[in-house]
Amino acid sequence: MTGAPPAPLTADEQFPRSTNLPKQSPLFWVAEKDRYLRQLMIRDIQAMTGRTLLVYFASMADQRAQISLGDEVYFTEMLRDAKGGPVDLLIETPGGYTDPTEKIASLLRTLAPDLRVIVPCRAKSNGTMLALVGSNIIMGPASELGPADPFISLGPNNIVPAHFLIGVEGVDPVFVQADSTLSHKL
Repeated sequence: MTGAPPAPLTADEQFPRSTNLPKQSPLFWVAEKDRYLRQLMIRDIQAMTGRTLLVYFASMADQRAQISLGDEVYFTEMLRDAKGGPVDLLIETPGGYTDPTEKIASLLRTLAPDLRVIVPCRAKSNGTMLALVGSNIIMGPASELGPADPFISLGPNNIVPAHFLIGVEGVDPVFVQADSTLSHKL
């Protein structure tokens, strides 16, 4: 048994949304189409909500994709566009480094006084810390926040979660971090 044929798509459900050709070459446009689609979707969401939408999305499949030094520069750039108005922050991250998280949290508090955070899937560790900066956190059935689990540097290219060191005889994670920080500065 077959159902009725699907209704034809309306103009606003199709992509591209007009007969205007992109300014970019066809090869460049195809290579970057996901970025252009995201930009269109962000504009659509902003038009519906009347709020600036910032997106901070890390690929959970890439272990290196995390809150890192330098990310605060991009947040400053994005927040400048909000001009102090209401902001939604859509965040997906496994967490990351604490120093940039603190800087980003400070920027959000200062430059986005009306902040709502949207967690579609995961905001783990320091991602949870960023989510807590908002006045509201919007989550769905598949959304989750995670515990903050700071990382301790044991030396160059040797960083471990602090909980790995808890209970290890003769090791105090605070002193391990302090010793590591001091030895790198000397």
